[in-house]
Amino acid sequence: MKKWYVPLCFLFCGVAASAGAQNVKIKNNTVFVDGKEYVNIVQDGPNKFALVSIESDSELVYMKLVDPTPGNSDFNDNYFTLSFPDYDREMDYKNSQKTAVIKFLYNNRIIRDGRINKGTFPSFINRYGKEPEK
Repeated sequence: MKKWYVPLCFLFCGVAASAGAQNVKIKNNTVFVDGKEYVNIVQDGPNKFALVSIESDSELVYMKLVDPTPGNSDFNDNYFTLSFPDYDREMDYKNSQKTAVIKFLYNNRIIRDGRINKGTFPSFINRYGKEPEK
């Protein structure tokens, strides 16, 4: 029995870790999470994107990819600055992949039913946000 204990533990940990993972895909400017439409994504330049409600076409989140050390190709320190236009708040997300940002917003229940979730947004932005730079 002992020789099966370690492989079973690894198998259980792998299944438990993948159970909470979301599958995020972007197809024809629509973001799908686990096969369901979530938001539309609109490119506003080479490193700027907006997450837009499917229902009302209102802009929910504006994402700008920031490279604090341009020209340094040896070190990937790019990150996204997220702006929430309806709330005049911003935050930085230390990842340079759009799908990672979308998973983060989805897991924190920030966008629900085509709008910013007023129930979860205040605590979320207090934890991760910053005052916008003028």
